[in-house]
Amino acid sequence: MKTLQVIGGIIILMLFGIIGLLIFLSPEHQEQPIGGVNIANEYHATTTRDMTADAEQLIQTGGSVLGSVIVASSSATNMSIWNATSTTDIASTTLTTFDADLSNGTYTFDTIMTRGIIIDLPASFDGDYVITYR
Repeated sequence: MKTLQVIGGIIILMLFGIIGLLIFLSPEHQEQPIGGVNIANEYHATTTRDMTADAEQLIQTGGSVLGSVIVASSSATNMSIWNATSTTDIASTTLTTFDADLSNGTYTFDTIMTRGIIIDLPASFDGDYVITYR
C-alpha cells in the first residue's frame, strides 16, 4: 500500500513538472522581439540614384502597396508615379506627380496599387528619391 502511495506521488509530481515545463515553454513566456514587422509585411526599397533619366521605370508588377517616397535631394523636374502594368497600359492612372520645387522629406502613401508601380523620370531628372513598396 505504501508503495502505491509513493508511485502515485511520483506520478503526480511528474505531471506537475510536465505542466510547468509546458507553461514555461509556451509562446507567451518566450522572449518576443522588440518592434519589427512580420516577414510578409516588410517593405522593399529602391532608389532613383542609378535609374536612367528620360525613361519610365517599372518598380513592381501586379498588386502591391506604395509605402512612401523619401526625397533625399530634389530634382529640377517633375516625377510621376503610375498605377500601371507597363508604360503602354491604357488603364493606368497617375497616382501623383512630384513638382520640381519639392521639399526634402518623407511622403507617406500606403496606397494599394492594383496594377503595379511605374515611375516616370524626365530627361533632366537628377534627384535622389527612395521608393518603398511591398
